[in-house]
Amino acid sequence: MTLKKLKHLIEQTVEEEIREGGFSGTYTIRQHDRYPRFDGCIDTQTLSDISLGYNPTYEEDNPGNTAKVVRDLTRHEENHRGRKGYHGCPRNLEFHVKKIIEPISSVLAEKGFSQADFHYSANAFEDTVLHLDLSHGFSLDGIIDAYVDSGKSSKFTQFMEAHLRLNALLWGNKRQKAKLRLYFTDKVEDRSKIIDVLKNFLSKTGLSKMKKERDRKGMRDYLNNEENWPSVAKIYAEEFSKLMAPGYAMPLFNHSGKGTNRNLVPQVPEDGNKFDREMNTREYKKQRINEAYKSNQKTPAWMNSFEALDLLYQSLAERLNINVSSFTRQSQSPVFHYGSRPFDPEIDNLRHTKLGFNEIGKVELKKKPHYETEPLEEKILPRGFPEFRFLLLDTSGSMASNPDNGIEVGNKLNIPWGDNSKYHYQLLAWYGLLRYLKENNLLKQTGISLGAFASSTIVKHGLEESKKLALNPTFGNSTNIDLDSIKNIFKDQNMLLGTISDGIIDNWSDIKEDFLKGAKRHNYFHIQIGNPTEMSNDVEKAGLFVGKIKNARDIAQTAVNITDSIYRGGIK
Repeated sequence: MTLKKLKHLIEQTVEEEIREGGFSGTYTIRQHDRYPRFDGCIDTQTLSDISLGYNPTYEEDNPGNTAKVVRDLTRHEENHRGRKGYHGCPRNLEFHVKKIIEPISSVLAEKGFSQADFHYSANAFEDTVLHLDLSHGFSLDGIIDAYVDSGKSSKFTQFMEAHLRLNALLWGNKRQKAKLRLYFTDKVEDRSKIIDVLKNFLSKTGLSKMKKERDRKGMRDYLNNEENWPSVAKIYAEEFSKLMAPGYAMPLFNHSGKGTNRNLVPQVPEDGNKFDREMNTREYKKQRINEAYKSNQKTPAWMNSFEALDLLYQSLAERLNINVSSFTRQSQSPVFHYGSRPFDPEIDNLRHTKLGFNEIGKVELKKKPHYETEPLEEKILPRGFPEFRFLLLDTSGSMASNPDNGIEVGNKLNIPWGDNSKYHYQLLAWYGLLRYLKENNLLKQTGISLGAFASSTIVKHGLEESKKLALNPTFGNSTNIDLDSIKNIFKDQNMLLGTISDGIIDNWSDIKEDFLKGAKRHNYFHIQIGNPTEMSNDVEKAGLFVGKIKNARDIAQTAVNITDSIYRGGIK
């Protein structure tokens, strides 16, 4: 068959399946030269775009078979969403993450596996469920042939063999099982290990009983019920992880299988499952960590703990009252022009002109002299804003307690130090300041530094490094400010500097003179939580601003308000 005829046949086949499957989106068919020779994926953001790939060399080795494989791959991709007349798996992004990825990741994370391993295992599980669903109406010979082609090009790993054996047990016929068996391991020890995993999985899920009774409908109904997915997926991870080792991941249709090695955290491959790529967007991660926080659930194991904390604090800072009106001015913007008069080249430009007729019927250029306007808010950038912003946070032991200095510090599932600790409110102040700068187009990656002081003083420069310091605090037994650590901060002038503390600075008398001298060169403020101290009194006597708050819960809004006052003309 010529390449042109093969391409035409494949297009006809896919078009027919798309129509019969009730798929209302679009599809693309790609020709490539890769091995394995077939792949496919579906756009999970809208569930409206299927992409299929094939290598035409397969047709040379298997005349007349390419269209059959592509046909079943089309059904496979449709049934990720739910082909007409079928249930599908995972159906949508929420089910993919909450009912499959998260149960699997809760098991694999404790065993030291990576995020790529979570995704690969979830994809294999979902393929098993949707194949059993499709087997109700289709033989899926094309799916088996695609697996066989993969086995010819690369020896199956233990995990992959278990995946194929499970599929064959659930929905395969004798002929299909025989085809796959040719590429299974002949090592007794490996085969025994694989079979034990399958027996345990089937037994723990209750599928073994239905299998013995040849109740394929019962198995389909059980696995098609999304309420069963979390428990089944968790058992799947517990058992199949026994077969997972570096390099275990072989290509699946909608997941490349590249780079899935233990203790590595690679990015989701570009040609991988789009459910995975969608869940790894910043927007979805932010939504998911907020849901977990609000419902008092653990941070999902598939999320990086640092990134989850960062996104959560960004979200919490969005609730603060941020003032951006100071940096706008109102002007009038023309909405439309109207009217007509002869164009005067001495005073008119060519804007808002048109062709028209004069009094004697000749064509001439006309000007629209009138217009209607509407108010327009225009963002302006104040001049002289500090380019450098530095906040020095108190990380002494008392900041790990609640505002009443007690031990009940609130939610520690998502926020390790608790969302009712003084350190939490201090962090919220810093994130509020970052949001203030961002809202006013003033946030620069290199213009941010952060310090933490307790038994020692640590300073980090740049937004990313500052966040790492903020979100990995070490609470000390004493409260000292090491001037040598911050002396470079004081070198310039007119920068934005701030300190926050809830008690006495142990070495204040030693650093007082040099500290105040340096602070006076800048737009400096100090927030004192609770009763005044020697430091707060001295700062105030020196003519510098002290924000006095009784409750640590007020730190965040106070810091934002102080920053706004500085930027609008200074604090007194």
